[in-house]
Amino acid sequence: MSPEEKLDHIVKMLDVVAANTLKAVQVAEEAKTEAKAAREEAKAAREEAKAARLLGEANQTSIQLLAEGLSTLNEKMNYALNKLDAVDRKYDQSITELHAKCQSLEERVARLERLVTG
Repeated sequence: MSPEEKLDHIVKMLDVVAANTLKAVQVAEEAKTEAKAAREEAKAAREEAKAARLLGEANQTSIQLLAEGLSTLNEKMNYALNKLDAVDRKYDQSITELHAKCQSLEERVARLERLVTG
């Protein structure tokens, strides 16, 4: 091989190396872009998971507060019902006493009528 042929051969090989290098750079850039997109997707997924966890915690807190509120309401209702029962018992007692007094008054009126009519 003559020196010119050797030089042509070297130039051709350098062209192939340059083309392969350019192709490798393009593939590397594509991989970099894909990695960046995957990183963004992972970041978004992480944020979604965080939001879901926070929502779950908020729901749990809401449930706990609602349960506490219902418990307090139940206690207050029981207290009110006990008060109403006490009032009802006093009312019944008062009615019974009034009936007894009315009966006593009716008996007195009847005695007075008998005395007057004699």
